[in-house]
Amino acid sequence: MPSLKTLLERFSSKNLKETTPVVRTSCAVLDAPGTSQKQSSWVRTANGWSEQEASPTGQILPSEGQDVFVGSHVEKHGHMGLRTWQSPKLVTFCQVQARPGYRTCEAHEYLDEPSVLSEKAVLLANLLKKSRSTILYTGAGISTASGIPDYATRSSNGIIGRSETAISSSQISPLCAKPTKAHRILVALYHAGLIKGWVQQNHDGLPQKAGLPQSAINEIHGAWFDPSNPVVQMKGELRGDLFASLLAWERDADLCLALGTSLAGMNADRVAVSCGERGLRGANL
Repeated sequence: MPSLKTLLERFSSKNLKETTPVVRTSCAVLDAPGTSQKQSSWVRTANGWSEQEASPTGQILPSEGQDVFVGSHVEKHGHMGLRTWQSPKLVTFCQVQARPGYRTCEAHEYLDEPSVLSEKAVLLANLLKKSRSTILYTGAGISTASGIPDYATRSSNGIIGRSETAISSSQISPLCAKPTKAHRILVALYHAGLIKGWVQQNHDGLPQKAGLPQSAINEIHGAWFDPSNPVVQMKGELRGDLFASLLAWERDADLCLALGTSLAGMNADRVAVSCGERGLRGANL
């Protein structure tokens, strides 16, 4: 048997041959046709931990059985959220694109844990108290509970925005829709002096039905109940005075609450986007 000294000499650098590392995918090992190696990661699901495929950017793609949102902390809870907060729960799985043809994402639905939602409400309340100029920016999602369908909800079994009445949207005229709890709460915030103005993408007039004065709302895409402000088609032009008002609110807002909108790239989205960008630079709250 060779001595220990002899073995060590055999494995010294001068006696080792130079090698070239070879990277092989599982497809190559199995002699199967393959392209690039897929990325994956382990995520917690309702049935335990499982390996999930990732997108080319490394983001985990939601799949059946996955029970939480998988993404960065900012994607889950925003820049002001606490890192100790639990991930939102996946409550509706739907891989259909929410707004085809626009800046979009898949139409999965998520809900925060009750404790996290309560802490977010406290955070929002403090922001409202500090704000000098809070603007609301609302889309179709805020009115789905009144029976008016939106554009981005694709799943037939979704639970977010379900009607607050026993009457389905197919059984009632949108003109007869009633304000939701969300409309009434937001109007109460306005009357408490916490909201400066409301930019409304919808045409339904529900904020006014909930008690908001017409002077406080900018129905930028038109209105069913205002003959002077007809509904704007997708390729139509916005009314000049309303767009000018939108630009003024965009410039002055230090806090914007974007609710029920997918922010898919509409021109009016600028009121929320600009405010958020200023916030990241430290120019707002």
